[in-house]
Amino acid sequence: PNAYILLFAETFSTFFTTFYLLTMGVLSRNKIRLLLLGGGKTRIARKRDLQHHLQKLMSIMRPRERIDMVVALEQIHPNKTKYLILVTAYGNEDTEESCLLGTESVNQEFRIVLVIPLWKNTMLKYFGDGGFKLTSGYDAYVFKTSSVPCMWAASNAICTAVENARDLNYFSGGTSHAWVPYYKDKLTDNRQSLHEWYMMDEVTSFFRPDSPIFSTTEDPIDDETTFKRALISQLRENMNHTDLENVTSRDLRLQLEAQFNRPLKSYLSFLDEQMLFIFGQMKKPSEILSYLYLGSEWNASNLSELRELGVGYIINISREVDNFFPDTFKYLPIRVYDQPSSDLLRHWEVTYKFICEAR
Repeated sequence: PNAYILLFAETFSTFFTTFYLLTMGVLSRNKIRLLLLGGGKTRIARKRDLQHHLQKLMSIMRPRERIDMVVALEQIHPNKTKYLILVTAYGNEDTEESCLLGTESVNQEFRIVLVIPLWKNTMLKYFGDGGFKLTSGYDAYVFKTSSVPCMWAASNAICTAVENARDLNYFSGGTSHAWVPYYKDKLTDNRQSLHEWYMMDEVTSFFRPDSPIFSTTEDPIDDETTFKRALISQLRENMNHTDLENVTSRDLRLQLEAQFNRPLKSYLSFLDEQMLFIFGQMKKPSEILSYLYLGSEWNASNLSELRELGVGYIINISREVDNFFPDTFKYLPIRVYDQPSSDLLRHWEVTYKFICEAR
């Protein structure tokens, strides 16, 4: 009675769908897996805008397609909202294929501006201030998310889709993604919109002025390792006391520049990577039932959090994640990949008995 269970997989999709939705009597997947609004407007306005946006998109989607991610991008104009949307469909071989849609909403008008298939050679690279460069095939794109949670969600969802493309050997010119031209046929011909989206490869100079140069009043920290540790420590403190849904990576960098009294433009990529790492550690496990939590690798490796929650049993549903504290908790390892083809039902009975033992 005093022991709780922490249940975790690398994403929500596999075990949450099979275990929780089945126990609750839900027989089909949701059409949308992950939504993040980000900053820029009031919450009510953002939700209203997103609701209208998704209604427009879902009205043109076909039965074998779903939305895996929606994140808000940084706004240039107050009356124009931009989203990056990950759409996944079952292709000709009945395997999952994904593409990114760059969409925008202008005075309730819905536009598709970019269609980017995700191939096995797709690369994602952070360049700072919440921006990342995506290379797919011979094309390159740069995006800036509207908040730290949006940056986290986008990078994780895209990397998961690209890993799937590598496993299944999807490449430009191959037989996969035959459904993608359907969306390319719906691309807007609005020249101003196309100009703004394709101009984003100059994002650091187009959107923002350079950071102010502070005068140094104290001796700088010479040792690079020591300075990075100090940056990480202060960044963690700042993020713990900030509403991350309403700040960008640049806001956090400027805060650090003021605190350390020096420019940090040379640390842009380093800071973005640390923000994602810290944000991952900050995410709390979701309480499914009074005795059952759904968490991530971060939660499973956080000993103080596990003890605070009263966890005694851990079901490890992954092939890549270790049992971090075998001397402290009782583990049930279920070594499967987090993908639709994994057979979870054969683990149902042993999982059920393990949860009953914990209760």
